[in-house]
Amino acid sequence: MLVVDAVILMGGRATRMGGAAKGDLRVDGRTLLERVVTAAEVARDRVVVGESGESMLPPDVRVVREQPPFGGPAAAVAAGVHELAPGGDAVLLLAGDLPFVAVAIPLLLAALPEDGDGARAVDADGRPQHLTCVVRRTALDAAIAAAGQLDGVSMRRLLEPLRMVDVEVPPTATMDVDTWADANAVGATGGGTMSVSDEEFDRMLADWADRVRAELGIVDAPLDIQQVLGVAGVAAHAIMRPAAPITTYLAGYAAGLAAAAGADAEAAARDALDRVRRLAAP
Repeated sequence: MLVVDAVILMGGRATRMGGAAKGDLRVDGRTLLERVVTAAEVARDRVVVGESGESMLPPDVRVVREQPPFGGPAAAVAAGVHELAPGGDAVLLLAGDLPFVAVAIPLLLAALPEDGDGARAVDADGRPQHLTCVVRRTALDAAIAAAGQLDGVSMRRLLEPLRMVDVEVPPTATMDVDTWADANAVGATGGGTMSVSDEEFDRMLADWADRVRAELGIVDAPLDIQQVLGVAGVAAHAIMRPAAPITTYLAGYAAGLAAAAGADAEAAARDALDRVRRLAAP
């Protein structure tokens, strides 16, 4: 019989939600984290890495913290695996903000190959979900050891050497909560530190962008905030967190050079962002 453990990641700074404790948001009366922990009941051993917030967790579920704090998903996975009891065959790796992930877990376990390293969900667009997967313990231990310094390392990079089977799951299974719009889409409510709406958050960003453009003397510079945030998010998740500001800076620099050479400024910015998004996309 397959012995499965679970590592659930509830870290990050929720910067796209104004720093709100998104794990405390509730769907049908339970926090996001409570729902994921319950979904992983098939596991012999469950470890949460990050903050448990207001969640009421079973006494056998341990909560630990990666080092350094906010060191990224690979560091968090390593911290969680370190806490697991020995002797497990496979590890479920789950994000703590997946309120409907329960439906995916039996599909992943059924797809775990005998001659491969793991199985991972793919979303409705065919994108692999590295925090909705199951990995054989020996393969995961080897990947963690091979990665060396884990601070800032992405899940894609950590799991890249492994032979993973892609598994189609219902679209709801991979719905996570990164923005207020996501929270609305999954029907999430509450959250003790929820302090601004999507509209207010967007207004604050737009006001800051206007101040920056005025300070730099580029008040007419085109700016699609949502596109920039989207590219930064892809770079942060697919590569590593520090890749986000570097990527957007270089895209802006390239767009500026193109505009200086006579290209339409808005088109140049859009093209630069599209190109780096494709480059970073998993």
